[in-house]
Amino acid sequence: MTMTRLSLTGTDGKVFGAVTCDETGGSWRIVAEAEPNFKQTFPTRQDAFYFWYSQFDPMNGHLRN
Repeated sequence: MTMTRLSLTGTDGKVFGAVTCDETGGSWRIVAEAEPNFKQTFPTRQDAFYFWYSQFDPMNGHLRN
């Protein structure tokens, strides 16, 4: 069984969102409470995680400007 959900946490351990798998579309997406309109998809879970790591603020879960 493959992992279909990865929690995304901030620097204080608070969960800000998750990387989830859309098995019907074969893609991965970021679901973030602070950015509910974020709709970008990714070909792999690793790509989605690296986008989260590099583009989202670990203090508040929002996209960086």
